[in-house]
Amino acid sequence: MIESCTKRRMILSIIVLGLLTLVVLILEELITSEIGSNGGHLQNTTLHTSTGSLINANPSNVKQVLPEEKKKMCWLYEEYKVIQECSFCTDFELSSKTPAECTHTGLKEILRCETSGTVFRSCSRVLSIEKRRFWIFESLMLLSMVISYGIVKIRWSQLERKTVKQIERRLAAGH
Repeated sequence: MIESCTKRRMILSIIVLGLLTLVVLILEELITSEIGSNGGHLQNTTLHTSTGSLINANPSNVKQVLPEEKKKMCWLYEEYKVIQECSFCTDFELSSKTPAECTHTGLKEILRCETSGTVFRSCSRVLSIEKRRFWIFESLMLLSMVISYGIVKIRWSQLERKTVKQIERRLAAGH
């Protein structure tokens, strides 16, 4: 099947698949950024309280938490807005263990809850670093594709020359 495709069709197919991949990546980015910024929705995660205990983030467990802890976890039951995306804690914050959320992952996110005010939340990924890593990976894959294409093109031309020389020798021997 693939042998019957012309070079033009193959290149066109590769371009279409590449564009389709980009569209899917852009849509995925838009969808995940909408979900991530959708304030007030309960996430099913394990939380670290300032006392060091772990709780599962569901409404029944949040009701059992002390009031001061509940205020620090206002993003579980109130509408909130992300003020500062997930970022690294400073050396001072890590050594002083203030805010307490820095001690768990070394990353923090600043939120403003509707009634409780500004709070910190521990997070697991810095979005800007993840994006940079993704684009570095994509760039390396593009570079490997270009190199592979070049190697295949060189080898194809070598085999083409070899075939032409063999045909010329056969024609010269036949006359």
